[in-house]
Amino acid sequence: MVGSLSGVTNYAQLLDIQRSLFGQQNELAGLQQELSTGRYRNGLIGIAANGLQQQGLASDTIRLQQYKQTSVQSTIYLRAVETATYRTDLYSKSLDSVTQIATDMKSELIKTKSLGPASYNAQLGLVNGALQRLESILSQTDGQRNLFAGTAYSTRPVVSLSTLDANPPSALPSYNPFSGAIGNGPPRGAFTATAAGTTTTITAGAATFPAAAVGQTIRFTSGANQGVQATITAVAGSTLTFTPALGAATAAADTFSVAYMAVQTSSALPVSLQFRSDSATTATDVAPGYITAALRTTLTTTQGESLNQKPSVYIDDQLNLEYGITATDPAFQNLINGLRNYKIALGQAINANAAVVPPAQAADISQIQAALPFLDQAEAQINKALLDTASLSGVNGGRQAQLVQIKAKHQDLADTATVGATTIEAVDIGQVSTRIKGLQTSLEASYITTKQILELSLVNYLR
Repeated sequence: MVGSLSGVTNYAQLLDIQRSLFGQQNELAGLQQELSTGRYRNGLIGIAANGLQQQGLASDTIRLQQYKQTSVQSTIYLRAVETATYRTDLYSKSLDSVTQIATDMKSELIKTKSLGPASYNAQLGLVNGALQRLESILSQTDGQRNLFAGTAYSTRPVVSLSTLDANPPSALPSYNPFSGAIGNGPPRGAFTATAAGTTTTITAGAATFPAAAVGQTIRFTSGANQGVQATITAVAGSTLTFTPALGAATAAADTFSVAYMAVQTSSALPVSLQFRSDSATTATDVAPGYITAALRTTLTTTQGESLNQKPSVYIDDQLNLEYGITATDPAFQNLINGLRNYKIALGQAINANAAVVPPAQAADISQIQAALPFLDQAEAQINKALLDTASLSGVNGGRQAQLVQIKAKHQDLADTATVGATTIEAVDIGQVSTRIKGLQTSLEASYITTKQILELSLVNYLR
């Protein structure tokens, strides 16, 4: 009986030692983890478990939560900043390419005035190539997102630019005014007098000219005053008054062109300068004719996307950065429409010279009155496109600089929060090493005791 009681007692001691061993082994593993990472295990639970840290635990808890919240928030903003930075960099490179195209085409246009008829076909090819390059730029994507399509990320913003007009174009493409955003000028403005006028007036009954036409240049493209230029001094509906006086009174069917102005064809449209659409669509177009039909005829698609809404992103508390550039920007409108006018001018010259029969000589473009209005308009619009692109590059550059500053701020906040949290969570390496040594000694004693109990012989058990 005594042996039985002794055996039960020994077994109970063994179980108690095993439980103690299990706890000590877990504690040793935890301390070894702290020693290797330099941080308390289980965050604040580990801090609370350390008796030396009990004082000020509530304060440490609040500070640690604040540090971690700051770190997470800064990381989220940093990702947004990096995305916007990447896209503004893409815009910057695209604008550099657009500037180069405009510069090259301005140089070619100057050459057109001096090289002569033999170069016109080659230059027409260069203009088509420039339009194709612009189309490629405006169709650029970042992954699956069209960069120049506003919030209509999934829709290609432009049609084929080089095929908008015939090759070579011999006539003005049909177009309608649209009620979209105010711009810097239409693709072209060519009109026909509907009644006889005087040496200082001309009337185009189908058009109502806006007051902004005053100060613009008018060029006569047919009739007794063909080739003459004058400045508009007054507007009265469809009648223009100009100076200096012409050599002959204007007549019905005289044709003339006006640069940089749209025609007011409906009282519902704003009486101000605006771009025209370049396609035979409706007067309700909200974007130029080179824009994809799905985006040209409606402000917002059924999916809630819009070419008129630029992408934006929150890069800081209460700071929403609008960083997008769309294909309808005046810089692109002027350049595309300027190149199309240049193309029409070359087409007029090519077609006029195609009818020349030797020994007659082909005429320079300066002698072909049908081409001059388009050439003048092209030069003005390409020059304006260069200014607009420079302005747009400046705005984009300002956004890039702002993103650099905001990124530095969030990086500093994230680094500070990480250091602060690490300081709170950091363990005392010396203290942990001492505790590990103590646990190892305790474990060795427990192992010895366990061995002694397990070495009980059957005789000792039966006593």
